Amino acid sequence: MTNQQLWQAVLGELELIISRANFTTWFKHTFIVASENGRVVVGVPNTFTKTWLEKKYHAAIVKAIQNVVTEPIAEVVYTVEHRPTEISVTPVSPLSTPASEDLRPTTTNGSGLNEKYCFEAFVVGKGNELAHAAAKA
Repeated sequence: MTNQQLWQAVLGELELIISRANFTTWFKHTFIVASENGRVVVGVPNTFTKTWLEKKYHAAIVKAIQNVVTEPIAEVVYTVEHRPTEISVTPVSPLSTPASEDLRPTTTNGSGLNEKYCFEAFVVGKGNELAHAAAKA
């Protein structure tokens, strides 16, 4: 059984005992980094998720893993890692349409800046008075 198959089976077990909202929040971006010699390393997206899984769901994760595998599990650890994602390239047509030309920003003086975003066109409101005054100064 591959790590991905193992984790999918574990997630299936966990999904039965955890609410849908909590399951989605805490397990959406998790995966198994390594599984060998009774040690399972679970990859998580950030330290907050790592801490939450360690404190709140560790016992449930261990039990779910033990229900899926035949060998005894001695240790389950969590590490902050991002799953490598596959990059898909979408071909772009070299022909432009009138609609796509409207989306292009207009620039002046070859600076690459959009001429619509200038102080003369800036609308000052309650939320940005201080920033406007500081920028003018």
